[in-house]
Amino acid sequence: MKDGGTPMTTTTSVARKKLCQTSGLVITLLFLAFTSGWSQCNCTFTIPAGSAYVWFDGISKGVKPGDVICISGGTHSQTIQFNNIKGSATNPVTIKNCGGQALIGSASVNNGMWFGACQYVRLTGTGDASVNYGIKIVETHAGSQGVAYAALSSDIEIDHMEIANAGYAAIMAKTDPSSNCADVSALRPNFTLRNVSIHDNFIHNCGGEGIYLGDSFYSGTTQFCGSMEYCHEVRGVRIYNNRFESTGRESIQVGSGVSDVEIYNNSIYNYGTQNITQQNGGVQLGRGTAARFYNNFFKIGTGPALAIQGIGNDYVYNNVFVNPGEQAITINTRPTPLSTDIVNQGFAGGTYIINNTFINAAKGAVEEFVNAAPGNVMYNNLIVASGSNWDKTYFYTDWKKGNNVAVSLLADAKFVNVSADDYHLLAGSPAINVGRDVSAWGSTFDFDKTNRPSGSVNDVGAFEFVGAGGQSPVANAGVDKTITLPTNTTTLTGTAADPDGTIAAYAWTKQSGSTATLANANTSTLLLSALTAGTYVFRLTVTDNSGVTAFDDVTVIVKISLPPVVNAGLDRTITLPVSTISIAATASDPDGTIASYAWTKPAGPGAVLSGNTTATLNASGLTAGVYTFRITVTDNSGVTAFDDVIVTVKSIVPLPPVVNGGLDKTITLPVSTISITATASDPDGTIASYAWTKPAGPGAVLSGNTTATLNASGL
Repeated sequence: MKDGGTPMTTTTSVARKKLCQTSGLVITLLFLAFTSGWSQCNCTFTIPAGSAYVWFDGISKGVKPGDVICISGGTHSQTIQFNNIKGSATNPVTIKNCGGQALIGSASVNNGMWFGACQYVRLTGTGDASVNYGIKIVETHAGSQGVAYAALSSDIEIDHMEIANAGYAAIMAKTDPSSNCADVSALRPNFTLRNVSIHDNFIHNCGGEGIYLGDSFYSGTTQFCGSMEYCHEVRGVRIYNNRFESTGRESIQVGSGVSDVEIYNNSIYNYGTQNITQQNGGVQLGRGTAARFYNNFFKIGTGPALAIQGIGNDYVYNNVFVNPGEQAITINTRPTPLSTDIVNQGFAGGTYIINNTFINAAKGAVEEFVNAAPGNVMYNNLIVASGSNWDKTYFYTDWKKGNNVAVSLLADAKFVNVSADDYHLLAGSPAINVGRDVSAWGSTFDFDKTNRPSGSVNDVGAFEFVGAGGQSPVANAGVDKTITLPTNTTTLTGTAADPDGTIAAYAWTKQSGSTATLANANTSTLLLSALTAGTYVFRLTVTDNSGVTAFDDVTVIVKISLPPVVNAGLDRTITLPVSTISIAATASDPDGTIASYAWTKPAGPGAVLSGNTTATLNASGLTAGVYTFRITVTDNSGVTAFDDVIVTVKSIVPLPPVVNGGLDKTITLPVSTISITATASDPDGTIASYAWTKPAGPGAVLSGNTTATLNASGL
């Protein structure tokens, strides 16, 4: 169909003998004409700038794993909606800007971008190296979302976007229960939202949450259907390197995040601007959530900086809290008693508050309202100018506390530069060498990723003291990389600097992933080989001339190359004296391009071939007989696929078939039966039928008369 633009189709496949790969289905474009991909961005599809509402359906457009959907630079003033975009774990579909920043949304739209029934999709603003946030969403409409993932969407990555003035949440990712009580698809355990990565985004001036991930009703709700329903779980979360400014409610809210949740390296300023009770915090670890929360920076807000409502096993370390509007950390509304499901998953543990720095937490650094979980600890925290009642606990007294340092006056803490929010320690700080070893709770490095001493006295607070200048080395392992098999080697180049010294040593290690061979691991450049499909994390650790270490991680994704798809076309029949034929094949590659074509003749009489290395074969000099022509295609990763086409050449005067009844036979009574098998062929066709008769001889009983094998008895 042509709908205001160029129709886009691929050839429909035909089920045939020796068909090695099937081709794609016919694609119909609706609502918008999508131009062919821009070569500079490796686009499979491109959405041009414009004011029209965009509905992009992955099924109707034939989106495949590894495809790239480009949003062209310029203004898109209406919603862009994606449905049924399905990649794979090793070949996600990428949606990115191309040709400058893509500006999406306006005051009249409900959502800047909406995703339904999508899986393994990366939405990224890295399409133009000259723009840090290549996709920017601007909305002011009340209740609007910047980016919404719904309708059972899962396995998503969102990065390098700027989202401003969303009427409600800047990013929302969850599937609410249906008001149709018969539809239980979004309820646990029927659906789980998995593998959510949100990083390197700038979110500001939204009316609601900056990130609203997962449902708040882990303990059950009657809100949607009237009867008790249990919302889906969230498993596998990474929220990091984001900057939040002036969010109306929490900058980050994660609900029902029962497993593998990490929130780190985020900067949060002026949170909870609407000052709605119990919705005015900086971060909420909602009901049903167990998380690692570390290396985050907070400054100024109306409510608590961190509200924990989870299910236990919450690790809070290396965070800096400056001027929270209420308590820096509150712990409340934990389900009591804990359900059997929670206990069986090992979530009956406590809350572990370790090596945090609190500044001006006038209403309390930590306040616990209700907590039935055992094992709570509060170690190695630095509490500055927060009053004498900085540690408030009610109802329960099951905390283990120790090695916390409280300093009344900000100046007495001896920070490097408070006016610049630099809370590194200076020599003589009361926080130096008074902490305990807390590696058992995972706190093995500080806010700067400087390794904490192992098995010896640590400093308290978010920063380790590293020398008179108060500065540690800085490591950069480089940008994440993706390679596609059969390529199984790559190079990682790290950099490092020491503000008050020099870099003395480099050390690369593999933190996670399958087997790999590492070379030059003690230099800034790591050589990797023998990689296999999957995700790797490699760590660069640097040591300065004072013996202080710091590290940084880089991710390497090794994708599986999908085979190309080829169709040689339908079988053909020609009749002499016509002795030439042209055969046009079609081919595509789901995760790349076709690099070469090669035609061969596996069977048949002599022929003259031309165009052997193109999609179209020309064959001449054909004679009567049956030919097989094979097209083999190779993609840009070196993966091949083939398909055959059969060409039958008939004589102008049909040639007779050739038949052989077999050798004469003799039998001796009392044996009175015999089986006779004939062979037959047709030089310019096929055998259509068989018929045995008895022209001479005594009586006999015949069976199998219409097959190649005759059975005779009663001889």
